[in-house]
Amino acid sequence: MADGPDRRYLTSDQLSGAIHLNDVKPLRLVTPTVAAKYLTITRHSLACYRNLGGGPAYYKFGRWIRYSVQDLDEWVSLQRRPGGSMPRLARQGPKVG
Repeated sequence: MADGPDRRYLTSDQLSGAIHLNDVKPLRLVTPTVAAKYLTITRHSLACYRNLGGGPAYYKFGRWIRYSVQDLDEWVSLQRRPGGSMPRLARQGPKVG
C-alpha cells in the first residue's frame, strides 16, 4: 500500500463543498420508451434525434440512456413554431398594373 492519507474517506474540505441531498430536488429520470410515449413520438425517432443531434438532452450511464422529464419539457417548448399560413394573395405580392 502507498503511504499517505486513506482515500476512502472525504476530507473536511471536500465535505464542506458537498451538496447535501436534502438541498437538491429529486431528478426524475425516465427510459427512452417512456420518454417517447411522453413526447408522443416513436422510440426510433427519439433514437434518431439522439444520434443525429437536435433532440432532448439525455443522460448516459454505461449503456443505459435516461431522460429528465424537465429536459423533455424544455425541448418541447423549444419546438414551438408560430402557426398559420399566409393567404394566397399575400404570398404572390401586389399586382403590377
